[in-house]
Amino acid sequence: MRNFTLVIFFIFSSFWAQTQTWSIRDLAGLTFQNEKKVNSYLSRKGFNYSGVDNVQDTLVTNYSYIAKRKKKTIDSTFRFLNFYAVKNHLGLTYQTSSKEEAESIVHEISAMGFIKPRQVKQDWPQLFQKNDVSIVYTSFFENEDEIHSFRINRNNLPPAAAIRFAEDLLVIQSHEQLRYVYGDRNVKKENYFFSEESSSPCSVLYPNTSQQAIFLWDDTTNYYRLSFVLIGGGLQGESAQGFNEIIGHNTWHLKSGLRTGISIQDLIKKNGKDFNFYGYQSPFFGIIVPETDGNIDFKSTGFKLNCLNCSEAKVLSKEIVSAERAISDNRRLYVNTIILHSSN
Repeated sequence: MRNFTLVIFFIFSSFWAQTQTWSIRDLAGLTFQNEKKVNSYLSRKGFNYSGVDNVQDTLVTNYSYIAKRKKKTIDSTFRFLNFYAVKNHLGLTYQTSSKEEAESIVHEISAMGFIKPRQVKQDWPQLFQKNDVSIVYTSFFENEDEIHSFRINRNNLPPAAAIRFAEDLLVIQSHEQLRYVYGDRNVKKENYFFSEESSSPCSVLYPNTSQQAIFLWDDTTNYYRLSFVLIGGGLQGESAQGFNEIIGHNTWHLKSGLRTGISIQDLIKKNGKDFNFYGYQSPFFGIIVPETDGNIDFKSTGFKLNCLNCSEAKVLSKEIVSAERAISDNRRLYVNTIILHSSN
Protein backbone atom coordinates (compact mmCIF):
# COMPACT_ATOMS: atom_id res chain seq x y z
CA MET A 1 0.00 0.00 0.00
CA ARG A 2 1.37 3.41 -0.91
CA ASN A 3 1.99 5.65 2.07
CA PHE A 4 -0.51 8.29 1.11
CA THR A 5 -4.25 8.80 0.97
CA LEU A 6 -6.00 10.45 -1.94
CA VAL A 7 -9.30 12.10 -1.14
CA ILE A 8 -11.53 12.84 -4.12
CA PHE A 9 -14.38 15.30 -4.06
CA PHE A 10 -16.83 15.27 -6.93
CA ILE A 11 -18.78 18.48 -7.26
CA PHE A 12 -21.99 18.12 -9.23
CA SER A 13 -23.73 21.37 -10.03
CA SER A 14 -25.39 20.97 -13.43
CA PHE A 15 -28.84 21.73 -12.11
CA TRP A 16 -30.89 24.52 -10.57
CA ALA A 17 -28.59 25.60 -7.80
CA GLN A 18 -26.68 28.31 -6.07
CA THR A 19 -23.16 28.62 -7.47
CA GLN A 20 -20.44 27.12 -5.23
CA THR A 21 -17.05 28.80 -5.66
CA TRP A 22 -13.77 28.55 -3.79
CA SER A 23 -11.14 31.11 -2.90
CA ILE A 24 -7.44 30.31 -2.88
CA ARG A 25 -7.42 30.91 0.88
CA ASP A 26 -10.06 28.21 1.32
CA LEU A 27 -8.16 25.77 -0.88
CA ALA A 28 -4.67 26.43 0.48
CA GLY A 29 -6.03 26.36 4.02
CA LEU A 30 -7.08 22.74 3.59
CA THR A 31 -3.43 21.71 3.17
CA PHE A 32 -2.69 22.91 6.72
CA GLN A 33 -5.30 20.59 8.27
CA ASN A 34 -5.33 16.89 9.01
CA GLU A 35 -7.80 14.61 7.25
CA LYS A 36 -10.27 14.63 10.15
CA LYS A 37 -10.52 18.42 10.15
CA VAL A 38 -10.75 18.47 6.35
CA ASN A 39 -13.69 16.06 6.49
CA SER A 40 -15.43 18.19 9.11
CA TYR A 41 -14.90 21.37 7.10
CA LEU A 42 -16.19 19.82 3.88
CA SER A 43 -19.25 18.51 5.68
CA ARG A 44 -20.08 22.05 6.78
CA LYS A 45 -19.59 23.19 3.18
CA GLY A 46 -22.24 20.71 2.02
CA PHE A 47 -20.15 17.73 0.91
CA ASN A 48 -21.52 14.27 1.60
CA TYR A 49 -19.38 11.17 2.17
CA SER A 50 -20.05 8.63 -0.59
CA GLY A 51 -17.63 5.76 0.06
CA VAL A 52 -14.02 4.62 -0.25
CA ASP A 53 -12.43 3.06 -3.34
CA ASN A 54 -9.07 1.38 -3.82
CA VAL A 55 -7.54 2.69 -7.03
CA GLN A 56 -4.14 1.20 -7.94
CA ASP A 57 -3.23 0.57 -4.29
CA THR A 58 -4.39 4.07 -3.37
CA LEU A 59 -7.21 4.71 -0.91
CA VAL A 60 -9.75 7.05 -2.50
CA THR A 61 -12.38 8.62 -0.25
CA ASN A 62 -15.27 10.05 -2.26
CA TYR A 63 -17.40 13.06 -1.43
CA SER A 64 -20.17 14.60 -3.49
CA TYR A 65 -21.59 18.10 -3.35
CA ILE A 66 -25.29 18.84 -3.81
CA ALA A 67 -25.90 22.58 -4.01
CA LYS A 68 -28.89 24.07 -2.22
CA ARG A 69 -31.80 25.12 -4.41
CA LYS A 70 -32.02 28.77 -3.52
CA LYS A 71 -31.89 30.51 -6.86
CA LYS A 72 -33.59 29.31 -10.00
CA THR A 73 -30.55 29.73 -12.18
CA ILE A 74 -28.68 26.94 -13.87
CA ASP A 75 -25.07 26.51 -12.81
CA SER A 76 -23.50 24.20 -15.37
CA THR A 77 -19.96 24.75 -14.04
CA PHE A 78 -17.88 21.62 -13.67
CA ARG A 79 -15.86 21.48 -10.44
CA PHE A 80 -13.55 18.78 -9.14
CA LEU A 81 -11.25 18.66 -6.13
CA ASN A 82 -8.82 16.04 -4.79
CA PHE A 83 -6.85 16.13 -1.57
CA TYR A 84 -3.70 14.06 -0.98
CA ALA A 85 -0.82 13.53 1.42
CA VAL A 86 2.49 12.02 0.28
CA LYS A 87 5.26 11.78 2.88
CA ASN A 88 5.81 15.39 3.99
CA HIS A 89 3.81 16.86 1.09
CA LEU A 90 0.19 17.93 1.50
CA GLY A 91 -1.81 19.23 -1.40
CA LEU A 92 -4.87 19.29 -3.56
CA THR A 93 -5.98 19.90 -7.11
CA TYR A 94 -9.00 22.05 -7.87
CA GLN A 95 -10.52 22.19 -11.34
CA THR A 96 -13.26 24.45 -12.64
CA SER A 97 -14.75 25.18 -16.05
CA SER A 98 -15.52 28.77 -15.00
CA LYS A 99 -13.06 31.20 -16.58
CA GLU A 100 -14.25 34.00 -14.31
CA GLU A 101 -13.65 31.88 -11.22
CA ALA A 102 -10.16 30.94 -12.47
CA GLU A 103 -9.27 34.58 -13.18
CA SER A 104 -10.48 35.52 -9.70
CA ILE A 105 -8.27 32.84 -8.13
CA VAL A 106 -5.20 33.97 -10.13
CA HIS A 107 -5.84 37.58 -9.04
CA GLU A 108 -6.13 36.46 -5.42
CA ILE A 109 -2.87 34.47 -5.66
CA SER A 110 -1.03 37.60 -6.82
CA ALA A 111 -2.67 39.74 -4.14
CA MET A 112 -1.45 37.31 -1.46
CA GLY A 113 2.17 38.02 -2.42
CA PHE A 114 3.05 34.83 -4.27
CA ILE A 115 6.10 34.98 -6.53
CA LYS A 116 4.81 35.06 -10.09
CA PRO A 117 6.21 32.80 -12.83
CA ARG A 118 9.30 34.33 -14.41
CA GLN A 119 8.10 33.42 -17.89
CA VAL A 120 4.47 33.19 -18.97
CA LYS A 121 3.77 31.38 -22.24
CA GLN A 122 0.41 30.50 -23.67
CA ASP A 123 -0.75 26.97 -22.75
CA TRP A 124 2.24 26.52 -20.42
CA PRO A 125 1.78 25.81 -16.69
CA GLN A 126 2.20 28.87 -14.49
CA LEU A 127 4.04 28.42 -11.19
CA PHE A 128 3.38 30.63 -8.15
CA GLN A 129 5.46 30.27 -4.97
CA LYS A 130 5.38 31.61 -1.43
CA ASN A 131 7.23 30.16 1.56
CA ASP A 132 6.41 26.42 1.65
CA VAL A 133 3.41 26.60 -0.72
CA SER A 134 3.50 26.26 -4.51
CA ILE A 135 0.59 26.61 -6.92
CA VAL A 136 0.64 25.40 -10.53
CA TYR A 137 -2.08 26.81 -12.77
CA THR A 138 -2.88 25.14 -16.08
CA SER A 139 -5.79 25.10 -18.50
CA PHE A 140 -6.80 22.47 -21.04
CA PHE A 141 -9.76 21.37 -23.13
CA GLU A 142 -11.85 18.33 -22.28
CA ASN A 143 -14.96 17.45 -24.30
CA GLU A 144 -14.91 20.95 -25.82
CA ASP A 145 -14.93 22.54 -22.35
CA GLU A 146 -11.96 24.57 -21.14
CA ILE A 147 -10.90 23.33 -17.71
CA HIS A 148 -8.83 25.49 -15.37
CA SER A 149 -6.72 23.53 -12.90
CA PHE A 150 -4.94 24.70 -9.75
CA ARG A 151 -2.55 22.25 -8.09
CA ILE A 152 -1.67 23.48 -4.61
CA ASN A 153 1.17 21.80 -2.76
CA ARG A 154 2.49 22.49 0.73
CA ASN A 155 5.84 21.02 1.67
CA ASN A 156 5.78 20.43 5.43
CA LEU A 157 9.33 21.69 5.96
CA PRO A 158 11.32 21.21 9.18
CA PRO A 159 13.05 24.17 10.88
CA ALA A 160 16.70 24.73 9.99
CA ALA A 161 17.81 23.39 13.39
CA ALA A 162 16.22 20.01 12.59
CA ILE A 163 18.20 19.62 9.35
CA ARG A 164 21.29 17.88 10.71
CA PHE A 165 22.52 15.61 7.93
CA ALA A 166 23.26 16.32 4.28
CA GLU A 167 20.44 14.01 3.15
CA ASP A 168 17.97 16.14 5.12
CA LEU A 169 18.55 18.96 2.62
CA LEU A 170 16.73 16.93 -0.05
CA VAL A 171 13.37 17.83 1.51
CA ILE A 172 13.77 21.33 0.05
CA GLN A 173 12.33 21.60 -3.45
CA SER A 174 12.82 25.24 -4.48
CA HIS A 175 14.87 28.36 -3.85
CA GLU A 176 11.82 29.92 -2.21
CA GLN A 177 11.59 27.01 0.24
CA LEU A 178 15.33 27.26 0.92
CA ARG A 179 14.93 30.97 1.67
CA TYR A 180 11.90 30.24 3.85
CA VAL A 181 13.85 27.74 6.00
CA TYR A 182 17.24 29.47 6.26
CA GLY A 183 16.44 33.15 5.73
CA ASP A 184 17.35 35.65 3.00
CA ARG A 185 20.79 36.47 4.37
CA ASN A 186 21.99 32.84 4.17
CA VAL A 187 20.79 31.99 0.65
CA LYS A 188 21.86 33.39 -2.69
CA LYS A 189 20.97 32.83 -6.35
CA GLU A 190 24.04 32.27 -8.49
CA ASN A 191 25.40 30.42 -11.50
CA TYR A 192 27.29 27.20 -10.91
CA PHE A 193 30.11 26.54 -13.37
CA PHE A 194 30.57 22.92 -14.41
CA SER A 195 33.37 24.13 -16.68
CA GLU A 196 34.53 27.38 -18.25
CA GLU A 197 31.90 26.98 -20.97
CA SER A 198 29.06 25.32 -19.07
CA SER A 199 27.03 26.76 -16.20
CA SER A 200 23.57 26.53 -14.66
CA PRO A 201 21.48 28.72 -12.35
CA CYS A 202 21.72 27.47 -8.79
CA SER A 203 21.01 28.39 -5.19
CA VAL A 204 23.83 28.50 -2.66
CA LEU A 205 23.27 27.95 1.05
CA TYR A 206 25.85 29.64 3.31
CA PRO A 207 28.09 30.70 0.38
CA ASN A 208 31.87 30.66 0.92
CA THR A 209 31.64 28.98 4.32
CA SER A 210 32.30 25.50 5.69
CA GLN A 211 28.50 24.93 5.61
CA GLN A 212 28.11 25.69 1.92
CA ALA A 213 25.72 23.57 -0.13
CA ILE A 214 24.79 24.14 -3.77
CA PHE A 215 21.28 23.34 -5.03
CA LEU A 216 20.66 22.74 -8.74
CA TRP A 217 17.15 22.72 -10.17
CA ASP A 218 15.28 20.93 -12.95
CA ASP A 219 13.30 24.13 -13.56
CA THR A 220 16.13 26.64 -13.76
CA THR A 221 13.79 29.47 -14.76
CA ASN A 222 11.84 29.35 -11.50
CA TYR A 223 14.53 27.72 -9.32
CA TYR A 224 12.11 24.90 -8.66
CA ARG A 225 12.05 21.09 -8.44
CA LEU A 226 15.35 19.93 -6.96
CA SER A 227 17.73 18.02 -9.22
CA PHE A 228 20.64 17.46 -6.84
CA VAL A 229 22.67 19.00 -4.03
CA LEU A 230 26.45 19.39 -4.15
CA ILE A 231 28.47 19.26 -0.94
CA GLY A 232 32.15 20.13 -1.04
CA GLY A 233 34.61 22.74 0.18
CA GLY A 234 36.11 23.24 -3.28
CA LEU A 235 32.83 23.99 -5.05
CA GLN A 236 32.50 27.53 -6.31
CA GLY A 237 29.68 29.66 -7.57
CA GLU A 238 29.91 33.22 -8.87
CA SER A 239 30.35 34.69 -5.39
CA ALA A 240 33.60 32.74 -4.96
CA GLN A 241 35.30 34.76 -7.68
CA GLY A 242 37.76 37.05 -5.95
CA PHE A 243 37.17 35.33 -2.59
CA ASN A 244 40.60 34.45 -1.18
CA GLU A 245 39.88 33.48 2.42
CA ILE A 246 40.63 29.95 3.62
CA ILE A 247 37.56 27.76 4.17
CA GLY A 248 37.80 24.70 6.40
CA HIS A 249 36.45 21.25 5.58
CA ASN A 250 32.78 21.22 4.75
CA THR A 251 30.85 20.33 7.91
CA TRP A 252 27.92 18.61 6.19
CA HIS A 253 28.10 14.82 6.52
CA LEU A 254 25.89 11.89 5.64
CA LYS A 255 23.94 9.84 8.18
CA SER A 256 26.50 7.08 7.64
CA GLY A 257 29.25 9.45 8.80
CA LEU A 258 30.74 9.89 5.34
CA ARG A 259 31.90 13.41 4.52
CA THR A 260 34.17 15.27 2.15
CA GLY A 261 37.89 15.03 2.84
CA ILE A 262 38.00 11.34 3.80
CA SER A 263 40.56 9.14 2.02
CA ILE A 264 39.64 6.38 -0.40
CA GLN A 265 41.16 3.94 2.11
CA ASP A 266 38.44 4.92 4.60
CA LEU A 267 35.85 4.83 1.83
CA ILE A 268 36.82 1.25 0.97
CA LYS A 269 36.45 0.29 4.64
CA LYS A 270 32.98 1.84 4.76
CA ASN A 271 32.01 0.11 1.52
CA GLY A 272 33.38 -3.24 2.68
CA LYS A 273 35.11 -3.88 -0.64
CA ASP A 274 36.93 -2.27 -3.56
CA PHE A 275 35.14 0.12 -5.92
CA ASN A 276 35.89 1.72 -9.28
CA PHE A 277 36.12 5.33 -10.38
CA TYR A 278 36.51 7.00 -13.75
CA GLY A 279 40.05 7.71 -14.93
CA TYR A 280 41.62 10.21 -17.32
CA GLN A 281 40.13 8.53 -20.41
CA SER A 282 36.61 9.35 -19.22
CA PRO A 283 34.85 12.74 -19.29
CA PHE A 284 33.74 11.92 -15.72
CA PHE A 285 37.22 11.77 -14.23
CA GLY A 286 37.22 11.27 -10.47
CA ILE A 287 33.57 10.26 -10.13
CA ILE A 288 32.98 6.88 -8.51
CA VAL A 289 31.22 4.47 -10.87
CA PRO A 290 27.54 4.29 -9.81
CA GLU A 291 27.30 0.72 -8.52
CA THR A 292 25.69 -0.98 -5.51
CA ASP A 293 28.00 -3.95 -4.92
CA GLY A 294 29.09 -2.92 -1.42
CA ASN A 295 27.67 -1.22 1.67
CA ILE A 296 27.48 2.18 -0.05
CA ASP A 297 24.86 2.85 -2.71
CA PHE A 298 26.94 4.82 -5.19
CA LYS A 299 23.88 5.10 -7.47
CA SER A 300 21.79 7.20 -5.09
CA THR A 301 24.73 9.18 -3.68
CA GLY A 302 27.58 10.25 -5.93
CA PHE A 303 31.18 10.89 -4.89
CA LYS A 304 33.85 12.79 -6.80
CA LEU A 305 37.48 12.17 -5.88
CA ASN A 306 40.44 14.48 -6.00
CA CYS A 307 44.12 13.58 -5.81
CA LEU A 308 47.18 15.16 -4.23
CA ASN A 309 49.81 13.39 -6.38
CA CYS A 310 48.20 12.15 -9.59
CA SER A 311 49.37 14.64 -12.22
CA GLU A 312 51.39 12.03 -14.17
CA ALA A 313 50.04 8.80 -12.73
CA LYS A 314 49.87 6.07 -15.39
CA VAL A 315 47.52 4.04 -13.21
CA LEU A 316 44.82 6.67 -13.86
CA SER A 317 45.28 6.69 -17.65
CA LYS A 318 42.41 4.22 -18.12
CA GLU A 319 38.69 4.85 -18.47
CA ILE A 320 37.87 2.98 -15.24
CA VAL A 321 40.29 2.57 -12.34
CA SER A 322 40.20 0.32 -9.28
CA ALA A 323 40.49 2.20 -5.97
CA GLU A 324 42.71 -0.52 -4.51
CA ARG A 325 44.94 -0.39 -7.60
CA ALA A 326 45.36 3.39 -7.16
CA ILE A 327 46.23 2.90 -3.48
CA SER A 328 48.84 0.26 -4.32
CA ASP A 329 50.39 2.84 -6.64
CA ASN A 330 50.64 5.22 -3.65
CA ARG A 331 48.07 7.68 -5.02
CA ARG A 332 46.58 9.96 -2.35
CA LEU A 333 42.94 10.26 -3.34
CA TYR A 334 40.15 11.67 -1.19
CA VAL A 335 36.47 12.62 -1.45
CA ASN A 336 36.20 16.16 -2.79
CA THR A 337 32.47 16.35 -3.55
CA ILE A 338 29.32 14.54 -2.45
CA ILE A 339 26.43 14.55 -4.94
CA LEU A 340 22.97 14.00 -3.47
CA HIS A 341 20.30 13.09 -6.01
CA SER A 342 16.70 14.11 -5.43
CA SER A 343 14.18 11.27 -5.44
CA ASN A 344 11.20 13.56 -6.13
